[in-house]
Amino acid sequence: MKLKNRLGVIFTVVFIDFLGLSFILPLYPELANRFGLSTTAVALLAASYALMQFLFSPVLGRISDKIGRQPVLAVTSLGTAASFIFFGLSTSVWMLFLARILNGIFGSSTAVAQAYIADVTGKHERTEGMGIIAAAF
Repeated sequence: MKLKNRLGVIFTVVFIDFLGLSFILPLYPELANRFGLSTTAVALLAASYALMQFLFSPVLGRISDKIGRQPVLAVTSLGTAASFIFFGLSTSVWMLFLARILNGIFGSSTAVAQAYIADVTGKHERTEGMGIIAAAF
């Protein structure tokens, strides 16, 4: 695969991971009303995603060192899609939390994407590759 195509795929993966963090923001008031969530519960729902990213980013990095970047990025992309669907179909508070936790775990692939960029680019292309990741945010 050409470098430009690889960078495009990585951009898409990181962009979708970022959507996992941000797409829910305008939904908080509706979720609070629909599920009777307190402001504390809404804050915990938001924090659960970030906490899982914080905890699982190094784990996914180690796994990608052992089995390769592409398989990890493929699995995390599928997991992110599944967690989005699960979130949309949630009918209870615990399902919302589980969906956000799973989304945070599978959305922890930004470090793997950065490592992939470092693996497939030379010195002169690496800045462009890392810029692509930054643009996805």
